[in-house]
Amino acid sequence: HLRKLYDCPIISEETFVKFEKIKNEYVWIIDPIDGTLNLLAGTKNIAISVALLDAKNMTPVVASIAMPSNQTILSAAKGTGSFHNHMPLPGDVPQNRPDILSIGIPDDAYLFADEIANKLRWLIENKWIIRQGGAAAIDICLTILKNWKGFWEQNLYLWDFVAAELIATERGGIGHKKKREKKP
Repeated sequence: HLRKLYDCPIISEETFVKFEKIKNEYVWIIDPIDGTLNLLAGTKNIAISVALLDAKNMTPVVASIAMPSNQTILSAAKGTGSFHNHMPLPGDVPQNRPDILSIGIPDDAYLFADEIANKLRWLIENKWIIRQGGAAAIDICLTILKNWKGFWEQNLYLWDFVAAELIATERGGIGHKKKREKKP
């Protein structure tokens, strides 16, 4: 049905297409089950994440995230602000947010466990409160819904964060800081 809205290629975790092969100006980025391991473990912390990405500039232009367990839909379109269940969210993120950071720990964390441990040690020593839910899109959205200060995870794929990034930046948050590569 997305192709009826805008006909372009689809990239997702389940139907992986190499980004280098995409010649279109736009591409749909989909994560049909963000939090797959949560689902397999029987927890309800899962989301469906969809974004239309400007492939030339590597920036999302439209995004939506559905969280079925709490009947929440977050959405945004570039330049229009963020929405929570179709109601506009305030544009400015409060500056006096508590030092709460949501983190992701990927299933291949054993490959860089020392680096993760050092970053966590620094955060804990500096009195940050750490939360980890197991679904990047939800964790990023909690930074804007609960006014946490941020989200951090290494080695995310586009489908893990690009929809949530647009929703967060349209609310006034700061997006992905590293230069994006042209592939997931």
